[in-house]
Amino acid sequence: MSDGDADHDRRRGRGAVCQYRELCLRYRDRDRSGSTVHEEPLSVEITFIDNGKQYDPLAKPDPDTTLPLKERKKGGLGIFMVKNTMDNVVYEYKDGRNILTMF
Repeated sequence: MSDGDADHDRRRGRGAVCQYRELCLRYRDRDRSGSTVHEEPLSVEITFIDNGKQYDPLAKPDPDTTLPLKERKKGGLGIFMVKNTMDNVVYEYKDGRNILTMF
């Protein structure tokens, strides 16, 4: 992998993290949520955890991006972008907490 490829991947990963963090801040209790980051030389794992109402954002159908904007249903584009940017995105509900991990 060239340095240019690595930089591109880092920018994409940052975009996915920022997108999901914004969604968390918009729809979750800011005082009861958090995130962790685990980095290695060639990989990164980001986990978002909150105590909000159980909600699996990955279960929502992907938006039809072939439709013109005016014909699309509202919602779902942010998590769609995250799913298409990261290699893996996993959701689980455990001990009363929503846990979304991207890697």
